[in-house]
Amino acid sequence: MNIKHLLLATTTTMLCFFSPPSQACKCGDATYSPYTEACCKVASGNFTKDNDCDSSTLQHRSLFASCCWQGYRLVSDCSCSPGCIGEFEINPKRLARGLETLSQDEIRHILETYV
Repeated sequence: MNIKHLLLATTTTMLCFFSPPSQACKCGDATYSPYTEACCKVASGNFTKDNDCDSSTLQHRSLFASCCWQGYRLVSDCSCSPGCIGEFEINPKRLARGLETLSQDEIRHILETYV
């Protein structure tokens, strides 16, 4: 291996190592879910060969989260904006555990005090 190939291999390895991974979004926690694929399409995302929806391609994560919850009663593992956290993340998880949902004021308080 000459120095040119070694330098190229080292540079490529370093770029891969330090590049941030794209977050993958799913509906529920199944390895493959037709619901993830459907919601990815609804949110104009790219469904990957790893059976995930690439979050960097989503127009709105809230649309993906909304599709998972409202369409299939599944909680998305893909974080959405603060405006949809209560409706599509916090309250669905509480309902799944048999807990009461929180009001918008309670959710706002949680978000304001979250560190």
